[in-house]
Amino acid sequence: MRIVSLCVLFIFLSSLTLAQSEKLPDILVPDAESEAEAQRIGANIFKLVPRGTFPDSLDPVLQYKDEGNPTGIRGGGSYFSFATGLHSYNKVPQISLDHGILSTGFSGNNFGFLVDLGPCELQDIEYSAGANFFASYKLPLYERDLNIETVHSTRVDELAATLQGYLPAKIDHTYLLRAIDWDLADTVVAFRVVRIYKDGSLTIVWKKIADLQKPHYLYMSDEELRQKVEAVIAEEKLVEIGFIVKNNWVIYIKGSNTNLNLLSKALRSRGIKFHGVNWMVGLIPKP
Repeated sequence: MRIVSLCVLFIFLSSLTLAQSEKLPDILVPDAESEAEAQRIGANIFKLVPRGTFPDSLDPVLQYKDEGNPTGIRGGGSYFSFATGLHSYNKVPQISLDHGILSTGFSGNNFGFLVDLGPCELQDIEYSAGANFFASYKLPLYERDLNIETVHSTRVDELAATLQGYLPAKIDHTYLLRAIDWDLADTVVAFRVVRIYKDGSLTIVWKKIADLQKPHYLYMSDEELRQKVEAVIAEEKLVEIGFIVKNNWVIYIKGSNTNLNLLSKALRSRGIKFHGVNWMVGLIPKP
C-alpha cells in the first residue's frame, strides 16, 4: 500500500508542473509591435490561430497528445491557458479561437464567462467594479445548483453587459474573463485584442486579476455519499475495507487492491456519483 501511495503522490506532483516551457512554432510568436505594446503597459502576450488550422492526428495513439499535432501542441495553437501560460489543449485550456469567436468553457471539465467592454485601455480595468464582480462571483457548492445557461444570461449592472460563454474577437476591444476548471484552476483576467491577421489569427495582451482557490463541487453531502458506500460494501459483501469520504472523494485507509477495485466498479455500476478514489487525504482538493 505504501508503494501505491508513493506512486499516487508522484503522479499528483507531476501534474503540478504544468507551467513548463513550451516551444512555440513561428506562427504562434507575436509580432514585435505587439510585444512592444505589451511591454509598454506591463502586460503578458500570446497569439492564437483559428481552430482547425492544424488538425490533430487521426492516429488514435497520437490524437490526444501534443506530438499528434504538426505544431507539437495539441489543438494547434487555437487554445491558451492563463493559469499555465501554455497553448496545449492538455494543459488547462481556458480560451479558444474558432472562426473569429473567442470562447471559454469548451470542455467537460470547465466553464466560464466573459464580457466585451469595448475599446478601452487594459490598465483601466484591473481595479474596476466589473473586475471586482468577476473575482467575487461565488460558485455553487453542489452540482445541482450549477446552471451554466443561467450564469451565461446574468446581467451585470456594473458592466452594463450580460455574461457570455463566447463573443466575437474585435480589434482593440478589452474583455473580462473568468475561467473555471474544476479541481485545477479558477482564473480572472482582463485582455485586449491588439492585432487580427488576414489568416484569422490574433494577438492578445492580458493581465491577471486573480488566481482564486481551485474550484470544487459536490454531487451530494459527504455524509450521504458515505452511507451509499457503506450500503454497497454490505451488498457486495466486501471485507476489510476502511474508508473515509472527503469532498466527495472516497479515500481508502484499509483494504486489498482487489476489494478496492471491486468497490469502485460497484459504485459506478449503480450510478453513484463521486469525484474519484484516493489513498492520501492530503491530496484531496478543498471545496
